[in-house]
Amino acid sequence: MRFLSNSPYSAAMTGCGFMLDETVALLPILQSPDADSLLKAEVESNHLLQLGKAKTRSRMMTEFKRRYATMPPSFWKWFFTLERAEQVVALYYCLLRTYLLVKDVHLNLVLPRFKSANPVVTKADVERHICQIAAVDPFVESWSDTTKGKVAGACLSFLRSVGMIDSASGELRTVPVDDRLASHFISRGESWYLEALGMPLYEIKRIREGGALQS
Repeated sequence: MRFLSNSPYSAAMTGCGFMLDETVALLPILQSPDADSLLKAEVESNHLLQLGKAKTRSRMMTEFKRRYATMPPSFWKWFFTLERAEQVVALYYCLLRTYLLVKDVHLNLVLPRFKSANPVVTKADVERHICQIAAVDPFVESWSDTTKGKVAGACLSFLRSVGMIDSASGELRTVPVDDRLASHFISRGESWYLEALGMPLYEIKRIREGGALQS
């Protein structure tokens, strides 16, 4: 799926899942001056990804490149220093930055539902939210029901991968973020992301004030 110049939304996330391990494996290639040729070679050889058909890998490579380009080089240098659980949190942040529709669903559907008396989000809920977006965006309105369903499924898959959907109950839950990782986002003016993951405002304030005391 391609971006249209007059729409901020895309269904491109359906071309590639969360893919933490694959992202880590491809980062040295993405950081290389010869990234395009090396990625093309990987599509043919399937040496790192070990996934599907060449056409599928090519579509995924487009999304890996899109995600990589969304964030500054300093983000990926920092990403490499993180523990696996921290990389999960950091990668979801990248996905929210890369795909506006995923961010819209999270902030305007998932987060309010998380704070409600019924902290559950279903595929049908996400599809209805996409239809609300479609009412004001002709490009999204042009999507087939199948595409809308795939987008909804991708949003839920990302939520499961970051750990915001409890695997047993299906309820939304807070994603654990330690003070050190939280401080990274707070110091960059990105505390909205911590709130999006369910961190209480008083915890964000505590960490922010603790960092100020240490500086």
